[in-house]
Amino acid sequence: MTDTLSTSAPRDVVFVGGGYRTVSFLASQPWLLQHRVDVLERSNSFGGGAFADYDCMSTSVANRFVGKVAPVVAAAVEDPRRLSELQHPDAEPLPLTEVSTVLEDVGRAVEARLSATGRVQRQCEVTRIRARGDGVSVETGNGEVIRSRHVVIATGREERPHPALAHVRERTILSSELISVRRTDDLLAQLKKLSAPVVIAGGSHSAVAALLRLLRLRQQCGRPDLVLTMVRRSPVRLHYRSLAEAQAQRDPISEAPIDPVADVCPATGQVNRDSGLRGSGRATYRALAAGGIPGASVRSVRSLEHASGLLDEAGLVVQALGYHGRAPRIEGPHGVVRTPDSDDRLINLADGTAVIGSVPVPSLSVLRVEPTPLVVRDHGLYGQGLYDALARRLRDELAVRA
Repeated sequence: MTDTLSTSAPRDVVFVGGGYRTVSFLASQPWLLQHRVDVLERSNSFGGGAFADYDCMSTSVANRFVGKVAPVVAAAVEDPRRLSELQHPDAEPLPLTEVSTVLEDVGRAVEARLSATGRVQRQCEVTRIRARGDGVSVETGNGEVIRSRHVVIATGREERPHPALAHVRERTILSSELISVRRTDDLLAQLKKLSAPVVIAGGSHSAVAALLRLLRLRQQCGRPDLVLTMVRRSPVRLHYRSLAEAQAQRDPISEAPIDPVADVCPATGQVNRDSGLRGSGRATYRALAAGGIPGASVRSVRSLEHASGLLDEAGLVVQALGYHGRAPRIEGPHGVVRTPDSDDRLINLADGTAVIGSVPVPSLSVLRVEPTPLVVRDHGLYGQGLYDALARRLRDELAVRA
């Protein structure tokens, strides 16, 4: 690797990705802003990420998006009163566009507090991360090589075309594309011309967000007759505040059974804490399952292969089958250990330490890139101490190398 454009001195920490995770971590650790910190973000945003383009509600209560923001930084937010409302324990899910606005405010506050040697580089694509015995470096799309004492990968998640839908690929749209505000006009024109049903493949948060978006769009384009069918491979999960509430309200026909151990969060007592539908998504699915939405229904299948008839007849298929962690090419001392298209999870220890080729790499961290593992997806204990543990590691590492 030739260092054609290198920074004059190594950075203390480089964050690859400038979305919610990075901005909330930096806002919660203002001491770090006095160090040589770089944030490399591929879009023109810092804080809000793709949220500004998503026409859907948050999947969790609002305070979980902004609750980690330190008061010293939050005080600089354009509307502190609104931020305080969002941090309230009883705050409800809210439009992601609104979450984006708040996080962009926090991003501006964080950027303003960066030291003279710190910087946020927007529209900066990282193409390679190299972790070696003498440190870590990142390479950008313009050929710049940035050496750093520590690199934090916070690149978020992405949908990838699912192989089970390969035979209908030309008629398939990803759920993240369907909820894109920028695609509204094209979607309205497409739906207006459809003469066949729309099939949503999936039954989780993204599938219900897609259904809500389609219900709005078919009304906007004057096609209330357009048939919408959700195809789910497993029973849908709803969120409940307690096991007692779940036992009293759960519909055994349309909802997943509840495991009192696996599905109940030991920290909060909530049932299906993360995987369960909330707010408008919860109400919409219940109405759908009860046959209360004209022209819309839900089908249960063992696999997508068993839905081949529905898929073949669909005028449009919406893929809502989960996400993969996104990351650039990663190299270790002996070569490539993960390519950008890898299906392997980007593994990290409880304190964020990246595990590369089964070996922990202390100078490289992963900040909640992959979806939560299924076995702990509803447990508030998972990742609860990640920010503090990562901050301790960074303090120790920067102190040692100062």
